[in-house]
Amino acid sequence: ERAVLKDYRLVFNQPGIPFLEPSFANIEPAEGEYIEGVLYEITGTEMTALDLSEGGGAYDIVTSRVEGEQSGPVTAHTFMTTIVATGLLPSERYMNLLITGAEEHGLSTEWIRMLKDAPFHKGPISKHLSPVIRAVNRAAVRLGLPHPFSWWKKRQVERSKQTKR
Repeated sequence: ERAVLKDYRLVFNQPGIPFLEPSFANIEPAEGEYIEGVLYEITGTEMTALDLSEGGGAYDIVTSRVEGEQSGPVTAHTFMTTIVATGLLPSERYMNLLITGAEEHGLSTEWIRMLKDAPFHKGPISKHLSPVIRAVNRAAVRLGLPHPFSWWKKRQVERSKQTKR
């Protein structure tokens, strides 16, 4: 069902895969703002699989209070990370996934417009190479190997820290 997470905002500050998926979605506290999304009931096994598919620990799983369209206020688990970098943009492919999902689930026209108006990065990597890079990344995470692009994340986080000084 559709749901709203109040007092948070959607940001794209989770470092991703260089040139292909420069950043991924994240949430951060923001009084008076909100995030629209979809509330699912899943098992512990499904949550473990979802965490693995989202980078196997790339995010912290936090407990939040969301307002379900049918259920009303419920306790839910959301993904959030504090290991962030500034100045990154999501890929066009990634934004199109978010927009398509928002449309398919009937999120508000205001929310969909915000997603469509958000800036994105048009990566130089060939569309033919993208699936290969994603498959290698997924395989490494599933096998328990270090994330193949952890160096990118560290580099982007350090760069952000230096910029703030």
